[in-house]
Amino acid sequence: MVEAPSAVCYFLTPKCAAFAFIPLTDYTGKGYFSRKGSKLSRNLFIYAAICVGFLANFPASAEIVNATNPGSLPATAQDVTNTFATGIDGNLLGATAVNVFEIDILDPLAFSATTVPLISGVPDTKLFLFDGTGHAVYENDDITGANTLSCLPSAIASNPCGFSGNGLGPFTAGNYFLAITRSDEAPWDSLNNYLFNEAADSTAVNGPDFSAGGANPIAGWDDGVYTAPNYDLTAYEIDLTGTSPEPSTGWLMAGAGAVLFGLRRRLSPRKA
Repeated sequence: MVEAPSAVCYFLTPKCAAFAFIPLTDYTGKGYFSRKGSKLSRNLFIYAAICVGFLANFPASAEIVNATNPGSLPATAQDVTNTFATGIDGNLLGATAVNVFEIDILDPLAFSATTVPLISGVPDTKLFLFDGTGHAVYENDDITGANTLSCLPSAIASNPCGFSGNGLGPFTAGNYFLAITRSDEAPWDSLNNYLFNEAADSTAVNGPDFSAGGANPIAGWDDGVYTAPNYDLTAYEIDLTGTSPEPSTGWLMAGAGAVLFGLRRRLSPRKA
């Protein structure tokens, strides 16, 4: 009886070329795959295919995406889907500039978007989320009365905003549109009806205003930017959660393979 060595799917980095070590020969130099009907040979082949498929679809790494001339509406948004972005860097060039990005939300309850302080950053931002058809989901202007950056909260305990969305936010995974502007820009529909319920409290998280344009997709912006901001401060960074796979997904699959083939198996002797 010939004892087969362990086979291990060894992940160096996700989506890298060197994806696995799977023994193709036994101790006699004969190939497992050459053995017709060998259960181990079939399993090795299946697991190799799983490894390749897994690594082909697992992100190379979660990353910060740089804005490259994004438009102001969903039709002209910068597409950052399939990048598994954990952040977006860019600049609001012009007083009434609006940057819109099409993003993948993989975990809707964990989704959040937060503008972070930068040395040359826009001091008073506003964030908006629209669904894949351009309809309003939720918006936020100020994190607190003293912090005029913005945060769209998640619905889980690790919510970075420090305040609740009160039931507002994405409910299903999929493609969405994320917009950043200076305060107090606001979107409206084709009849200039506002999409969001613009509360008097700038720290509120606002949802669609169905008494106005909330049932309609975005068609433009009101250019209602405050006259006070420093327009020469243009930079922004948006931190994102819920937009990249959990690292544990990959390691669970690798672990399953290690358990499956880490066990040493014995092959029946070949017929003479």
